[in-house]
Amino acid sequence: MAKQNPAPPKRWWIVAAVMGITIITAAQLMKPSASPDSIQSVADQSSAELCIIPKSPLTFHALRVEGALLRAAQPGGFENAVSGAARTNIVWSVDGREVHRGPELNPKFFRKGSVVEARVQEVLPDGSATIQGRAMVHIGDARPQIKSVTVQRDPQDPRWLQAHVQAVDADDDPLTLEYRWSCNGKAVRRTQGSRACTDGIDSGQHMQVEVIAFDGQLRSDPLTSRAVAIDNHPPELMAPQTPRMERLDNGDLVAHMVVRGRDPDGDDTEVALVEAPAGFRWDAVEQALVWTILNGKEVVDVTLRVKDARGASAQRTMSVRR
Repeated sequence: MAKQNPAPPKRWWIVAAVMGITIITAAQLMKPSASPDSIQSVADQSSAELCIIPKSPLTFHALRVEGALLRAAQPGGFENAVSGAARTNIVWSVDGREVHRGPELNPKFFRKGSVVEARVQEVLPDGSATIQGRAMVHIGDARPQIKSVTVQRDPQDPRWLQAHVQAVDADDDPLTLEYRWSCNGKAVRRTQGSRACTDGIDSGQHMQVEVIAFDGQLRSDPLTSRAVAIDNHPPELMAPQTPRMERLDNGDLVAHMVVRGRDPDGDDTEVALVEAPAGFRWDAVEQALVWTILNGKEVVDVTLRVKDARGASAQRTMSVRR
């Protein structure tokens, strides 16, 4: 009777089984990188496991990736049961062009409207790589901001208030500023953008301006200046000019002394004669005090009043020779 070889011990089957599993697993890992179609499929399947933070980024945000897919990786990379630790790459592309590899993407690489993609690659010791997941975001338009609004009187024309605005746009878009002037809650009629006229506004009322910045797509939140009290400062009489002498046909010598009013608020002024000896008069057309010279030695006092368009007034007494 032929002699049969004894069956191998069970431990050989166990080793063979382990080797078989090892061979199969290694063969799977040695496959070439996935095709674009399969990559898209992987991305769709792993989208819940990988995302770009922040999820609605603007041009000043640094981007990073988060998700269960990354949390599964060990400090040295994704752990592989057969070939040991694998290396993990995060590949960043902007508008279809690779721009960076690393855990974070600096804002200098993208701009408003860019499409940013992050791909997580597992690189094996032999250099082959497979895409484990991908995520994409669209870089949105940053809303402009109004930092400050202040209101001051225009030094060139004190009747007008001038708004000074500090506005910024993270995307460096050119900004258009919209001004809404109001006085005690009602719209001011006479405005020129950043300027508003105080003519016709009574003393004690308050004016302010609301400003909005527009970048062509988005508007900022409105910012309102502090209310400015409209104070009516009294006008004053300026120093009189040297009298102009005129000899009349009858031989009389007549003096014409121009005296003008000035208002710190820029209001129109009107000058009038209040008190003077006989022979003095006020010429409203010439804006001059007129009198006849008698001997040129007598000194007399003359009082003038200046009044602004809102009722404030001031007087001044001056001495002249006649």
